[in-house]
Amino acid sequence: MLATSRRKNTAAGLTGFLHRESDIYYQWLEGPEDEVMADLQPHQCR
Repeated sequence: MLATSRRKNTAAGLTGFLHRESDIYYQWLEGPEDEVMADLQPHQCR
């Protein structure tokens, strides 16, 4: 998973990190807005 994420994020111009506190996870992404939004689409919580 890490190797795939690094490859895809580099190609899309994205950087960021994943942070965990207890059972809560935070993801921080930086890069071109359209790429960040495209990456978030499949992960949106409802």
